[in-house]
Parts: sequence; structure tokens; C-alpha cells
Amino acid sequence: MRNTQVNYIGKPSSRSKCNKMNAERIKKYYCIMSIISLFLGFGIYVFFRNSNMLVFNLLPKLEFLNSIYIPIKHTFFNSIFLYNFPDVLWFLSGLLFIRYLWFNNKLQNIYIKCFYGIAIIIETSQLNKNIYGTFDVLDLLFMGMTAFVESLLYKIILRRSLK
Repeated sequence: MRNTQVNYIGKPSSRSKCNKMNAERIKKYYCIMSIISLFLGFGIYVFFRNSNMLVFNLLPKLEFLNSIYIPIKHTFFNSIFLYNFPDVLWFLSGLLFIRYLWFNNKLQNIYIKCFYGIAIIIETSQLNKNIYGTFDVLDLLFMGMTAFVESLLYKIILRRSLK
């Protein structure tokens, strides 16, 4: 029994059982939040972006979705919502999914750093047109902020729930 507290009889204490239950509950939470953020990112594309995008060439947009397209007036904040927020949500979805897969595992940080690196490479490759898309410094900024906030919340939640 690794990292479990043992009472004087040699059985796992109720505290270690509670920690394991909390860990499983948090792990499920990460999976659910990953799926939600992935679908929210796609939802912005489906409902607020037009049909002439590469995504819709790869995955055709269903015809009935064209009838519920919601045009948005272009302002600075609306542009962030339309163009940067989906990327941030997909980035967050990937981080949360890695947390789910390798929850409380020593290799988790290596996988997360590899994920950061891949996201940065994909975004910066758009500068040279190596990857289809438009390079945006705000994407990198928001991804960095998301990674920072997510890691802080992870540490706070993990410490609080596994005490």
C-alpha cells in the first residue's frame, strides 16, 4: 500500500480511503471538464463562425447548422471570443485530459510540458505557413495564461482534496 496511512492494526485508515475516493472524484471531474471545454470550442466554430473554414472542409458542417449561425458584430472582445477563445478551450481540454489520464503520476509533468511544446510549435508554424492557420500572438498569450491558471488550480485542488 503505497502512500497510505495505516492504523495500529495494520489496515488502511479511513483517511487514506477518503483520499483515494477524492482522487477518483477529481479524476472524473478532469475528464468531464475536458470534454466540456472541447465541445464549447467546437460550439463557437459551429454557431458563430462561417462555413468557409478549413475545419468545415475536413468535417462538413451539417446543413441545418447553417440556419442557426449567429453573426456577431466584430469588436475587439468579440474577436477574442471568435478567434482566440476556441483555441484556448481546445488547449485547456488537452491539459485537462492529460491530467485525467496521468492523474497523480510522476510522468504527468513531462507529458504536460510536451503538450505545451507541441501547442507552441503548432502555433508558431503558422508563421511560415507550415501549418494551415493564422498565427496570433494572443493565442500564445492566452495559452500561457491558461496553462498558468490551470496549474495553480491543480495544485490548490490537489493539496486541499488529498489532505
